[in-house]
Amino acid sequence: MDCDFSHDPDSIPDLLSAAQTHDLVIGSRYIDGIGIINWPFKRLLLSYGASIYTRIITGIPIYDTTGGFKCFTNKALKALDLNQIISNFEKETTVEIAIVTIDTFKVSKEKFEDLSLHIARTWGVGKKDKSNGVLIAISDGYRQIRIQNGDGITLLISDEETTNIIKNQVIPYFKKEEYFEGTQACLLEIIKLLKVRLK
Repeated sequence: MDCDFSHDPDSIPDLLSAAQTHDLVIGSRYIDGIGIINWPFKRLLLSYGASIYTRIITGIPIYDTTGGFKCFTNKALKALDLNQIISNFEKETTVEIAIVTIDTFKVSKEKFEDLSLHIARTWGVGKKDKSNGVLIAISDGYRQIRIQNGDGITLLISDEETTNIIKNQVIPYFKKEEYFEGTQACLLEIIKLLKVRLK
């Protein structure tokens, strides 16, 4: 949080309340016009202009990209580490791994696997000429996980091995509702296997 009181400290409870259902919450000074009264005009123009520019260039639907009034959940911060692991592994091997979480309101339990396969195909996870992608789809609401391997990966990791990863690495954590830990264990086991097979 910025220390110049451009954000109202009285809004902190609202920020924390929103974080109960969202991994990232951003407090904006610019949703209902401009809500800053203690800045010089030049500073205000720079901040407001930068937010507009960022929104146009990147397309992100965030009105205040320069503010520090943000709340990350522990889950979101841990996920940043997973992203780094995935990024480093791709640089090392060209294998692409994607992790997607699917809310229960988006799909029925019976259609969860079909949706995960659809996402793997439409997202194009993996290099096109190698089909070396892995999609890990998770629904904590259904306590389910699916691993969709590209054709290039199935030559390295069998369906039986994929099933064993879920059985031995994921399910023990999911039973305890430790979804991040189960996902991390799954990811690390896949990477460990691929590193050996790609040598």
